[in-house]
Amino acid sequence: TVAQAYSWTGERLVGFDGEYIDYIWDSQNENGPTLATIERKVSSVRSGLSYAINNNHKVLFNHVYSSVDRTDSDELISLLENTLQQTSDLYKQIYSLSYELKAFKEKFKLNAFGKYYLQTVKNTKPTFNDDNTEVIDEVYESSVHYTGYGFAASYILTPTITILTSGEKAIRLPSENEVFGDAGDNLLANLTIKPETSNNLNIGFRLGEFNIKKHGFTLAANF
Repeated sequence: TVAQAYSWTGERLVGFDGEYIDYIWDSQNENGPTLATIERKVSSVRSGLSYAINNNHKVLFNHVYSSVDRTDSDELISLLENTLQQTSDLYKQIYSLSYELKAFKEKFKLNAFGKYYLQTVKNTKPTFNDDNTEVIDEVYESSVHYTGYGFAASYILTPTITILTSGEKAIRLPSENEVFGDAGDNLLANLTIKPETSNNLNIGFRLGEFNIKKHGFTLAANF
């Protein structure tokens, strides 16, 4: 809410004309001054199930559910504008199925997994109709899904040398602020934002444990 410009040292910025600089948008935030309040109703549920076929084979299933029910208001705008503030809902579900294997007298270990991501966005924004005689709700709703997968494996060559490798198609679903924005953090809403995706492959090793008197240490590297 402060329009004056400051340097990183906390001192007022001075222009070439010797006068103090004020932001033309009347605040540090480029979207204008705000005293925004964001009310969130957050829920999260995690569940898991595992089944050991025998000592060397195991199957695991996990599920994560999260939701955010969000309402925005701002003390610096009129009562009518606050009445017309949007409501936003974000729902995420992640299902994962994994398989664990131990072989060669437990020298070799493998974990292979697949993930299914489901995200639902709902945004309701009240607005006036074309002739400003009635308030109508502009509703945006979308439901998208993605899949990811990966593995992690290790093999003990000797008691002090272990080879490690892993790979994954990783997915990070966008956060609530990335979807609906946050004026306080200067974040603009992007209802159609897509998740971050990456393909990762790693290989490395672990040496140890080596013991020197009462001390033990290991050395690990990953590429």
